[in-house]
Amino acid sequence: MVEKKSIPITDLTAIVLLRLGKAFCLIGTVIPVLILIGRLIDYPFVVSLTPGKLIVMNPLSSICFILVGIAIWLVWDVNAPQKNRRRSKTLVIIVSFIGFLKLLSLFIGLDLGLDLVLFKEQLNFHKELFNTSYNEMAPNTALSFLLLGITIWRIDYNDSKVKYFQYINYFIILIALLSLYGYIYGVKNLYGVFHRVPMSFYSGLCFLLFSISVLFIRPMKGSMAILVGENPAEVVLLRFLAFVLPLIFGWLKIQGERLDLVEKELGTAVLAVLTYVISMLLIARKSSVQYRLRKARKKIVDLIEEDNKRLKRILDNSPTYISIYDLESGFVVYSNNTTSIFGNREKVTSIPFEDLLKSIIHPDDLEKMLDKFKRYSSYKEDEAGQIEFRMIDKDGKLRWFYSRAIPFKIDNGKTRQILINAMDFTNFKKAEQELQEQKKFIGKVVSASPNVIYIFDIKNRQSNFFSKNFFESLGYSKNKFNPSDINFLSTLIYPRDLVRLQKYFLDFVYARSFEVRDIEYRVKDAKGNWRWIYSRETAFARDEDGLVSQVVGVLQDITSRKRAEEALKYRELQLVEAQKIARVGSYEWNVIKNEIVYTEEAYRIFGFPIEKKIFTIEDFKALLSNEDLIKYEINMSIALQESDNYEGEFRIYLADKTQKTILNKAKIEKNGNGKAIKVFGTIMDITTHKRDQEKLRQKNEELFHAYVQLQATQRELSIANQELETKVVEQGAELSGSEERYRSFISNSSEGIYRYEFKGIDHVDTFLPAEVQARLILKHAYIAEANDMMAWMHGFDSAEELIGVGLTKFIILPEAEKVEMLKNFILSSYRLSDIQTPEVDKNGKLNYYLSNISGVVKQGKLLRGWGTQNNVTQKVLTMEALKISEEKYRFLAENVPEIFWTADPDGTVDYHNKRWYEYTKSKKADSLEWISMVHPDDYPEVEKLWNESMQTGKEFNAQYRLKGAGQDYRWNLGKASPLRDNEGKIVKWIGTSVDIHEGKMLSQTLAEKNEELTRINNDLDNFIYTASHDLKVPITNIEGLLYILLEEMGEVCRSDKDVNEILLRMNISVNKFKKVITDLTEITRAQKSNDDEVVENEFSEVLDEVLLIIKDLTDTTGTTILTDFSECSTIYFSERNLKSILYNLICNAIKFASPERAPEIKITSSCVNDMILLRVEDNGAGFDISQIDKAFSMFKKLHSHKEGSGIGLYIVKRIVTNAGGKIEVESEKGKGSVFKIYLKRNTQ
Repeated sequence: MVEKKSIPITDLTAIVLLRLGKAFCLIGTVIPVLILIGRLIDYPFVVSLTPGKLIVMNPLSSICFILVGIAIWLVWDVNAPQKNRRRSKTLVIIVSFIGFLKLLSLFIGLDLGLDLVLFKEQLNFHKELFNTSYNEMAPNTALSFLLLGITIWRIDYNDSKVKYFQYINYFIILIALLSLYGYIYGVKNLYGVFHRVPMSFYSGLCFLLFSISVLFIRPMKGSMAILVGENPAEVVLLRFLAFVLPLIFGWLKIQGERLDLVEKELGTAVLAVLTYVISMLLIARKSSVQYRLRKARKKIVDLIEEDNKRLKRILDNSPTYISIYDLESGFVVYSNNTTSIFGNREKVTSIPFEDLLKSIIHPDDLEKMLDKFKRYSSYKEDEAGQIEFRMIDKDGKLRWFYSRAIPFKIDNGKTRQILINAMDFTNFKKAEQELQEQKKFIGKVVSASPNVIYIFDIKNRQSNFFSKNFFESLGYSKNKFNPSDINFLSTLIYPRDLVRLQKYFLDFVYARSFEVRDIEYRVKDAKGNWRWIYSRETAFARDEDGLVSQVVGVLQDITSRKRAEEALKYRELQLVEAQKIARVGSYEWNVIKNEIVYTEEAYRIFGFPIEKKIFTIEDFKALLSNEDLIKYEINMSIALQESDNYEGEFRIYLADKTQKTILNKAKIEKNGNGKAIKVFGTIMDITTHKRDQEKLRQKNEELFHAYVQLQATQRELSIANQELETKVVEQGAELSGSEERYRSFISNSSEGIYRYEFKGIDHVDTFLPAEVQARLILKHAYIAEANDMMAWMHGFDSAEELIGVGLTKFIILPEAEKVEMLKNFILSSYRLSDIQTPEVDKNGKLNYYLSNISGVVKQGKLLRGWGTQNNVTQKVLTMEALKISEEKYRFLAENVPEIFWTADPDGTVDYHNKRWYEYTKSKKADSLEWISMVHPDDYPEVEKLWNESMQTGKEFNAQYRLKGAGQDYRWNLGKASPLRDNEGKIVKWIGTSVDIHEGKMLSQTLAEKNEELTRINNDLDNFIYTASHDLKVPITNIEGLLYILLEEMGEVCRSDKDVNEILLRMNISVNKFKKVITDLTEITRAQKSNDDEVVENEFSEVLDEVLLIIKDLTDTTGTTILTDFSECSTIYFSERNLKSILYNLICNAIKFASPERAPEIKITSSCVNDMILLRVEDNGAGFDISQIDKAFSMFKKLHSHKEGSGIGLYIVKRIVTNAGGKIEVESEKGKGSVFKIYLKRNTQ
């Protein structure tokens, strides 16, 4: 059976209707836009264009129509994006909601005021005609908006239900037509509802356009598929005539009756006849269409019967098995070829399909098969289902089938029959299983390989296989690449390597069987880095011509190896270059063969000919002086026999009689027997260094004297600046006056203030030439008002003496200068500011004044003027003094031996002293910046510090290498300080650059020496520790032997006085020796005290542990210990070292107690800035403070009659010094001593 469908429409019909729908939508959107523009520009004109000149489209309705037009435009395409559909639905929901609110407000009588948002003043009208005071949205307009929004929202509903929403469109069209008919025929009840505001004419027109547009943009859905015909022009014309002609005829009838052209009865008759004629024409056209439809249906039925016959032949001869399953009856119709599976066809068609499945489907597949058949009833028209299953055929063999099911018969949207097409792919399944086994085997082999195995098709230029995700190892995600995409692969390969790789594979087509080739190239990883790949390939497949078409290859990432090789080459080049820069050569001496190989720099140092490659030790010795030759042979012989290292200095004499001093350092390689076989060494020409050492000493003395002189100059400048700042502050204080009232300001102002008027004339015309105006002012102007300060500045006792004085006498300047000054006053818009003039007061004293003059001009007339004066004599004299001081300063700067420069606040250098031009050999016109001459290695850090100083205003201090005239760089110490004004603003940078090259070189040498000295000290400490440890064993043995001897001696020997004395001395010597070893161990531990762990210690707890150790000593001597740790109770310090400090100080205090009194020791702690003060005070014998250095020396004692080794205070000082602290001592003989230990706070 075939489902009945509506007659198909042509594509042209759909296109025409769609374009008309878009045009109607555009017209419907433009109308409200024009009305809103008219309301803004000329509202009466809009009213004049409205039929009936009564109701203009409400502004709220205009906004809603615009939103509707946008919503329709967003979804005019059936395949519109989802974001456009969401925006369209949002707009129509807003419109529908507004319509709903308006209807709700009409029913409940609540005015929400939505209409009054726009053009409120234009909405008042005809309250006596309508039951409202303003032009609000009409009820039928609100209803139409609500319904129109719903139809647009559901415009793409399914075909079976969208027609119901299209019926709503027809209803809106009816409302719109009634409104338009009412306006045309003058029937108010057609466009109004009771006494409410009626729908406007343009609202009805817009609803008609938008409703038709919604129908036309979906011409093949719902009822539209039935209404349209075969000819698009005919469709539009017929619908348009059916709508327009009755409207036109009715309007002509009314107008004819109004103009008395026809009688009412004649008009009615004519309208009826025309309506009848049009109806007959439409019916005739419809009959013609129905006739063509019947012919088309008959043709379609014939075609269907012919297709059914053709289909039956196809099914009977199809290699697949086709059946039709009826969901209602449960029976199946099979094609004839199913007998090869089931046997008797009539037998299988006589039982329900589910019962048949249970008998032939494999049990493991039966459940999913039955579940699949249950879901067939819910299938849609375009839906299909696939399933693989096993079935037992008529011979009992298990066979694999693949079936695809699609709806075959659908009634009223419900599937009735299913077409099932099954294919036997048993052989394919077996082959697939065998292939899977092979793939698993190959996969295990490939996965075991650490490299990437791949297959590349040379002919088709694509990768067919990769054993591992090679590209993910490069950091690329799966979504961003396709391994078979050769264009993507090409973008990853280094451009130069890509050409080689392409040539490599083009040549590979001629490779022999089992031939293996390899290549290295670079690929780019996801981070943009180039990685090296090593590739080995062999032929995998050949084409019909015997040429290689596919290769199998192995990829290996060798980036690390390549980088190591490049790094090695780079380091070798670096070494050669470093030797050239540092002027250090190296050599390798084969002692067995007596062959020496030198580097290039060594050739230059020794002056050897470059063509000679191998040297002997005799070639080298020939260069040495006789004195240094003997020393070299002795030291080298000792080193070859007893050491692994050699270092020495010697002088050589070259062929041109040049003498050089050489520093030689070497490492000696020995065989298993300790015999030297090779010597690797470096040689450095230190001739210049030796010469510069003496120069450095002299330069340091000169630098010190220049520094002292510069400090004195800076102090003088600082004093001058302070005096200047003081005077400026005093003048600022004079300028601050009270502004309570005008007269108070005049009388108490620190400035001289005056007002001048004109005598003999009322004003000066401003249109006159400037010189004429100047002479008139000088002739007629006089001082009309002035304060006392003005009088005092000019030598008068009070302002009264100054009043009345003419301006020409008041300004004490030559006549020409007076006129020129007033001309400037006139040309500067009658205003002069900060004019400095020298004047002599009436007492003959020269003063300097800073004047400001302002004229009062009205209507082109200068009426009067005001002026102020400040006595700046002191400031001028100060500036002159400052200028003299600056000249002295510049003289000093030009003659100091250091480079001196100044710069603007932005860092631009505006001055270099003479030393700069001597150092760089540049000219003043070159305008070099000092920072541009800094060594490239030092430049980034120096630039950073200089920029930071300019931004923060902090002093600049840096060490850097500065290029001189000979293109050589010398170390300099650069400093710069900002010069600020009274407001703290930087006005100048002043900087110096001191040559510290010799000092720098010396400090580097000293650092090397210090490092060597530290190494020696460490060796000495290790030796002491080892020696003390090794000596403990024999001492212990001696002590044990003494005890054994004592036990073995008889009573006679024990009673012998001489023997006992000898044994006693031996025992004392052993104890002293043990004490010396213990002291040595303590010294070594004190020297390494920095290695102990730093923890937080309570002073009281550590002291308790120390007192517990020496409890017998304190009890025996009756020592009193007083403590106070309240101010600072804890310290971060080594616990063992803190105990050692307290132990040695307390023991010393008890040991050297006064015989006249019992020992008393006070121990306190306090905080002093960033240090902790540990104070230990005793009342002992005391000592001469001049011997304090002896007290802290190793094995030194201040009291020779007291027992002890003399290392206690040495250990204390060593521990304190190593911890960054210090120790102070106060002592007086007979009264006692005070030890002050300063240790750092919070040293964790």
